[in-house]
Amino acid sequence: SSGINDAVKFTIKFRPAADTLRFRYVFASEEYPEWACSSFNDVFGFFISGPGINGPFEFMGENIAIIPGTNLPVAINNIHPQNGNNCPPTFEQFYNDNNDSNLQPVYDGFLDVFTAQAIVIPCEEYTIKLMITDVGDAIFDSGVFLEAKSFGTGTLDVDISTVSIDGSVAEGCTAGELNFRLEFPPEDDLVIDYSI
Repeated sequence: SSGINDAVKFTIKFRPAADTLRFRYVFASEEYPEWACSSFNDVFGFFISGPGINGPFEFMGENIAIIPGTNLPVAINNIHPQNGNNCPPTFEQFYNDNNDSNLQPVYDGFLDVFTAQAIVIPCEEYTIKLMITDVGDAIFDSGVFLEAKSFGTGTLDVDISTVSIDGSVAEGCTAGELNFRLEFPPEDDLVIDYSI
């Protein structure tokens, strides 16, 4: 490899309101598919550092832009279709061919929508760094597309529907309804404390 080129870094400091940070993104590249299994291995990383994070990167940061079910970073050589006899497919189920199509964006290939997430401590300060770079050359660019409004710690919305104007519920009167909604399906059981 001849090193990294056209590196871009975007840094955000934030204080989460809940215990899980999430965002949804798509990685796309002009390196696909013909440069898979080569030294032109464009890569994307989303690094988080702060309390409770203990990764191998700067400030004990952890890369949360990984292939689902693995610890592998999102990179050309880690996810690609078959590319000749000496380059079998790797995690091809996540790859979408965009060659000779009218689909936007006009990258030759793009991945499925992935969710990056990290367990955080509410109200503590964290730093996240989104980084993408060309590897091995300065041409055939790659890009990352973030889903609008997907960055955050999520919220729990609670609606109370009753016949009263102020939303109060009285025992023995007409029925009321409580609706709980989450932005994203929880990865594990979610305990909700609700006092009546």
